[in-house]
Amino acid sequence: MYLYSKNIYILLITLLIFSCDLKDDELAPEESFVKVYDVNNFNLDLEPIDIIQTTDSGYVILAQDKDGIPNILEANNQGEIQAIRSTASSGTGSQYYKPVGELMNIDGSVYFIAMNINLEAVLFEIEPGRIGTRVYSQVYQPLAASQGPGNEILIAGYSSAQGDEIVTEQSTFYVMTPNSSAPRYSYSMRTEDSFTDDLINAYFNGEADFPFFTGYIGNESSATNYFVNTFYNFNLSTVFLNPTNDPDNQVSGSVIGDNYAGGLKSMLSLGGNNFATAYQHTNDYYFNPLNNIPVNQHTSSLDSGEIRFSEIDNLSDIIIKRLNIGEQDIIVYAAQNRRKQILLYSYDPITGEFIGKMTLGNNSPYEAIDFEITNDDGMVILAKTYVAEARFGRVALFKLNNDQLSNLIR
Repeated sequence: MYLYSKNIYILLITLLIFSCDLKDDELAPEESFVKVYDVNNFNLDLEPIDIIQTTDSGYVILAQDKDGIPNILEANNQGEIQAIRSTASSGTGSQYYKPVGELMNIDGSVYFIAMNINLEAVLFEIEPGRIGTRVYSQVYQPLAASQGPGNEILIAGYSSAQGDEIVTEQSTFYVMTPNSSAPRYSYSMRTEDSFTDDLINAYFNGEADFPFFTGYIGNESSATNYFVNTFYNFNLSTVFLNPTNDPDNQVSGSVIGDNYAGGLKSMLSLGGNNFATAYQHTNDYYFNPLNNIPVNQHTSSLDSGEIRFSEIDNLSDIIIKRLNIGEQDIIVYAAQNRRKQILLYSYDPITGEFIGKMTLGNNSPYEAIDFEITNDDGMVILAKTYVAEARFGRVALFKLNNDQLSNLIR
C-alpha cells in the first residue's frame, strides 16, 4: 500500500516576538530567540505536540487545533514560520484527529501518528508539498507513540470488544514500521477494570489527562525489552515487554502505579535496569535520575527512593532526555513551575548527581512541551503560552545557543 497525498493549505500568520530573560546581544538571529506564533484567525487555538529540526537547520512543529486536527508548522532557522499545513481537506473537513507522541526521523523522512474517524491509527509522512498517510488498521485509539530502534515505531493503544454480553477492555502495544501496515509485534493486556472505557473517553474528550508513554531498552538497532505506561492490572502502570509474539511470554514485569492518579509520569532508559524517572503522587513530583528497576519483576512505583520537587506545578508534564551539551553527556528534565515558567534540570547519567538548573520565561505563562539539541550545539524548547488575557493558546519557541546552556553543564 502506497502513501497518498492530502490537500494542504497555508494560513497567514503574524509573528509576535516577546522579551524574556535571555541575553542575546551581538548574537546572530538564528542563534538565540524567543517567538510566539499568533495566527490571524484567533479561533485557531493551537496546542503544540512536538518539534524536530530539519537538515537545513529549520524546524517542523506538530500541533493540533481546538478540534484535535493535526497541523504542521514549518519554520526557518530563525524561527520564522514559512507555512502552516493542516491535515483537513478543503470543503470536507478532517478525517484525522488527536496526534500523539513524537515526530520521528526515520531514514530521512519525518513521521507522526494520529487516528482517523474509525479510531484507527494513521502514520503521517511529512514531505515537501504533501502529507502522506498509511493506515494501521489493527491499532485502535493510539494513546502514545515514539521511535524505536532501527525503523521501528512504538504505539500504545486501547480497544474494547463486546461479545456474549461481556466487554473486554484491553490496553494494546504495537511495534510497527513505516513500510508495512502489519505489526512486527503486537500485545494485548487486560486492564481488569470495567471503568477504563470511561477513563479513555474522558481522555479523548479533554476531560482527563494521563501520562501514556512508550519506549525501549537496547541500542539503536535492536531492543531487549519494550515498555509502555498504560492501564494494566487496575492501575496506570508501566509494563515491560519481551520482543516476542508468544502471548505467554510477552509481559516480563511491571511497575504498578498508584491507582489512576499517581505513578510514573515519565521514564528514560539508561541501559539495562537503569532509568531516569519522574513520579507523581497526589500533587507532588519526585525525580530519580538513576533509578534501578528490575524489568523482570512486578514492583510498586512507591518503592523507589526519589527526590521531591515542591516547586513544580501539579499539572506539569515532565520530559526527560539524554543529551550531549558541550561534549558532556547529561540527562535533562523539563517541567513547569508554579509561576508558569519552564524549568530545566540536568544530572550526570553515570552517578545521578545533580549538575545545574535553568529557568525560562518571565512575563508570560509557559508550559514545556519538548526540547532538542540543535545542529549548532544549542537547544530549542517548544512551549505553549497564552495571549489575550490567557484566553487563547499559542505555540512558543525558545532557541538558546551553546553559551546560554552553561548552567546545565559542569
